[in-house]
Amino acid sequence: MSRIAEIAEGLSDADAVAEELRRMQESHPEDTTLAINRDAVLRRRGDLEAELGRLLAGEQADLVRYRVELFDGSDAPVLGVARSIVLFQTLLTAVFDAVRGKPKRLYQPSAENIRLSSLHFARAPSAGAAIHFVIPNDRLLALESELDVAFDLMFELFDARAKTLIRDIATRAGIASVAAAHAWAANAALHGLTTTISWRKRKGDRRSVTIGHGEALLFRTAIEAVADEAAEPRSVECEIVAIDEAARSFRLLLPDKSLVAGQIADGFPFGGRWTMRHWYMADLLRATRVHYATGEETVRWSLRGLRPVD
Repeated sequence: MSRIAEIAEGLSDADAVAEELRRMQESHPEDTTLAINRDAVLRRRGDLEAELGRLLAGEQADLVRYRVELFDGSDAPVLGVARSIVLFQTLLTAVFDAVRGKPKRLYQPSAENIRLSSLHFARAPSAGAAIHFVIPNDRLLALESELDVAFDLMFELFDARAKTLIRDIATRAGIASVAAAHAWAANAALHGLTTTISWRKRKGDRRSVTIGHGEALLFRTAIEAVADEAAEPRSVECEIVAIDEAARSFRLLLPDKSLVAGQIADGFPFGGRWTMRHWYMADLLRATRVHYATGEETVRWSLRGLRPVD
């Protein structure tokens, strides 16, 4: 076990003992021994925190504390915890990939960005205890590293509930990151998880968030409500494969051999004589909808007119 792992375990033990002594003090306020013992535990915890800061500085690393439990404080199911960890790693990598490259609609990080954003166990998971990860994080003097920016963006996303905020973060972190956060929140809501995530830098400054299963459900629903829609008119040469005016549907073959199908729009000149497998100039409208919850793009075509090609 590394010294960082030993300190992480010592901090968890100190927290548990200090909390138990606090509860005992409430029941026995006249017992001064309890107060003395709790002060000693807290002083020991402070020493461990200072040593941890020195180790993280020396190893150029950050520490992430990840605790998952059920809404009532009991142990969470293995499947829910394991998937929570995997989805958290996916989210961090998606945001980091956007910071180092550019925001993406779909999760397609480079191999290098996967490696640079990979969390490593500092303390193996056990029932009822927080999981501790370390991650290398080289910094240049007082400047923020790319990993610092990624962590800040991720915590900003965890706090977002309004459409405008989610869209703003997506412009910087990519829709792929929002979709990863949605999958993480959906897993927490499904299994009834309460998750506490703390990020500690070498000097002790940190960010932390706790998301209960109810908040996870609200977070998931907020993302599902966000989508981008756009419409683009296009004029393209095509062959008519099928036109069904009664069903208001069509299928066209484009020069690149791709097939376009959709609905006939209002205003289309019905009753025309269209020759199958002949070339026409089609006036089309391509409507797209990008779903932030998945990153998927839905495309709908509508046909507004046809003109024979001379």
